[in-house]
Amino acid sequence: MSFLVSFKGQFTPYVRPAFDAWHEKISPVNSVEGLKTQSVGDPHVQMSETHHPPSKSISAYQHQSKSFETAKKRIYAKDIMSSPVHSIQKTAPIDEAIKELKKFGFRHLVVVEGNATFVGLLSDRELLMAQASDSCEKIMVPKIIVAMQTARIPDIAHIMLQEKINALPIIDDHYQLVGIITQTDILKYVIGSEPFSEKA
Repeated sequence: MSFLVSFKGQFTPYVRPAFDAWHEKISPVNSVEGLKTQSVGDPHVQMSETHHPPSKSISAYQHQSKSFETAKKRIYAKDIMSSPVHSIQKTAPIDEAIKELKKFGFRHLVVVEGNATFVGLLSDRELLMAQASDSCEKIMVPKIIVAMQTARIPDIAHIMLQEKINALPIIDDHYQLVGIITQTDILKYVIGSEPFSEKA
């Protein structure tokens, strides 16, 4: 179980929606309209006398794509998450949260209770709509999807797209907060991957 739902310090299994709009947009192409598929052994299929191997550039691209597909399967949340996590107490006033976000250049802030009990998430969007007298607890989002540190990055990206969320807190096997992943972290990972680097 790689994903859970946190609600004020309590965790329950995350169940993906039955209808996945993201998958509905991607349909496999079985055949091209107007073309018939014929087996190699069909006597009516005429093969050219000469066979031209793919160009070096195509071969290099195919090799890099295969390497990227293989590598990304081994990348987990713990490999690219931001850690340690900057947090704020739920009783803290709004101006303190704003100062923290500006100080570190973040867009999300984890809200905790006591020593380190994760109880919610706060973003710059909630702060923009807050009143000066509000506390972090009043405007935070208390029900949050979280991922285990062993969750795969492709799965995390899929959940973030499906649920339209920009940040995902990461927990360990003891349900302790150990990091956070944002869309920026995933983009940095993709850009830094071998097939996309300048050395490729």
